[in-house]
Amino acid sequence: MVTVEMLQGFHIFSGMDRDVLESVARISTVRTYNAMEQCMTEGEKAENLFVLVKGRMIVKRHLPQSWLHAEGITDAVVDTVHDGEVFGWSAVVQPTTRTASVSCAEDCEVIVMSGNELVSIMDKHPEAGYVFMKRLAAVIAARLARTVERLSTMTAEVETFKVM
Repeated sequence: MVTVEMLQGFHIFSGMDRDVLESVARISTVRTYNAMEQCMTEGEKAENLFVLVKGRMIVKRHLPQSWLHAEGITDAVVDTVHDGEVFGWSAVVQPTTRTASVSCAEDCEVIVMSGNELVSIMDKHPEAGYVFMKRLAAVIAARLARTVERLSTMTAEVETFKVM
């Protein structure tokens, strides 16, 4: 069972009104995943937002054919999700399509919540919705920056190897 106190412990929800968090708790469940289990797949419809309670998740992006496929690289690990972090943000951002695949590096426990229901709650509480989306935008921006950095590093490593 997800509680208000549990939600308050996560940055994305910290400091929000108790009424808002009670509504979020009602639409939330706890789920466990085993190590190596895939939680979501890039390109699928995004229905749920997740908060990692315990464990470590690996975020991968499929690379376009023209990138590093000639080197035998079709997917790239672009980020790691740690305790307390949110992932699966595509469930609350149009067009609600997964932008990456996520799998467990170890056994994980997550809070799962319906993106549609979460958006509805935030629409009814605009102040909390603003705070939530501002924090979520920071998560998205940081993940994008790490993705660009990781892909740039991978490309540079392949180019360096080719020169040698």
